Amino acid sequence: MVRYIALTNPTRSATQESNDCDRKWFTRLVVAGIIYTQLKELNLKYPKVSEEQYQGLLNAKEILES
Repeated sequence: MVRYIALTNPTRSATQESNDCDRKWFTRLVVAGIIYTQLKELNLKYPKVSEEQYQGLLNAKEILES
């Protein structure tokens, strides 16, 4: 791999390329930023619940807690 890097990019040494592998924090930062942006663009909202559905949920909660 080191030999391949040295041949494909003569302006950078193999040690410079191997140091890039130590920058996992940057990759994780970029991926987290992409995920955050994509989720924000989805405009997710909680569903609307009618009064009848809400009362049914409260009854189910009481049954489960008893």
